[in-house]
Amino acid sequence: MRRLERRTVAVGISLLVPLLLLTSSGTAAAGTEPGSGQDAALSVVASIPLASWSGTPTYDGANGNLYVPGGFGVAPLPTLSDVTIVSGATNTVTGTVIVGGNPWFPTVDSLNGDVYVPNSVSNNVSVISGTTGSLLATIPVGNDPTEVTFDPMNGNLYVSDQNGTESSGSISVISGVLNQVIATVALDFLSGSVLGPNGTIYVGGGNHLSVISGTTNSVIDTIPVSANVDALLYDPANEDLYAGTSGGLVIIPSSTNAVSQTLGSVGEPVFVDSNGDVYTLQSGSPANVSVISGSSNSVISTFPVGPASTVAYDPATGDLYATDPEMFPGVLTVTSSSSKQILESVTLAPQGYLVEPRYDPGNGEVYVVEYGASNAVLVLGNGTSSSGATSSLLDSALFLGAGIVVGVLATAGVVLLRQRRKRS
Repeated sequence: MRRLERRTVAVGISLLVPLLLLTSSGTAAAGTEPGSGQDAALSVVASIPLASWSGTPTYDGANGNLYVPGGFGVAPLPTLSDVTIVSGATNTVTGTVIVGGNPWFPTVDSLNGDVYVPNSVSNNVSVISGTTGSLLATIPVGNDPTEVTFDPMNGNLYVSDQNGTESSGSISVISGVLNQVIATVALDFLSGSVLGPNGTIYVGGGNHLSVISGTTNSVIDTIPVSANVDALLYDPANEDLYAGTSGGLVIIPSSTNAVSQTLGSVGEPVFVDSNGDVYTLQSGSPANVSVISGSSNSVISTFPVGPASTVAYDPATGDLYATDPEMFPGVLTVTSSSSKQILESVTLAPQGYLVEPRYDPGNGEVYVVEYGASNAVLVLGNGTSSSGATSSLLDSALFLGAGIVVGVLATAGVVLLRQRRKRS
């Protein structure tokens, strides 16, 4: 599951808050090794106001829009909320859609072009038209839905229903054609789901993985592991599954659906680079990233990335963007995977938290969200901003009123396949 921690903050206010777009000037030619481009120089290219406390945006590569879930961060959680639509072409708000309570990560159905938003408080999924930006449907699902995995082979969407406990859960299967639930798969505690080969869905839960057939929408295999699965990733290059557990990183070839080996003390899987190598993160202060060869499944390097429990990757430059959602104040650390050196570390949220940087495979951008602060800080990046001015990431900051910072760091490249949720 993608790791995003929804913090409840007793602040009952609605504010205009900025969506900060930062670009990375590093480039790399097609086919080059990760990290062979120049290291990123960050610059602010847009600041887009939003109407409420907001979560991690999702980018739709087909229409160029950002979908920003809002309405969380206040106590009690609302029964209705909103998703703000931002045009990536004009960097302006083009619409606001009322959805259910406490929306989580929007997911784009690449076949019908629509956006599916799980609402964990109202126990339903809102469907937003990718063409008109209007609400098409509201689909009831199980309790506490938080994530949606799309299967392009059958056009179905698999919704993780957490059920609010660590002992039960389910997967609601939604037809992208009918926009209704066509099957429900009962499981135990869900720790994430990923799309595997041939339309199979792998779901982490307890001390095992469940394999769901995209044809029958039923469990066709159960893979025992030594400890509870906390994070799950699929590498399409070698078709192996990587499950982060308290007992180590478990590697499972999808050809056998059986554990082949376990690597200890490397942390949890976070992404696959363009070479098919797997990056893992050992959280801490400082945290360490290990790179695992996709061909040999052996550790080929380990290096520090600052205080972190989440990380995103820029394949054009090989830079890593790391944060710790539990760290106050919120710090973003940029590390080069080629030199294994920290390039810069900056407090983006002096009065709040930074959640997981999100890499977007559609537009090659990384999103950084700050919330829980009485003041939002917009940090101008290194290099040239949209106004043509040059500024220092460490020296220049603009202090605004109470709100939230969402940073978008332009990159290029590969699909982030990890999904995770940590329940607080």
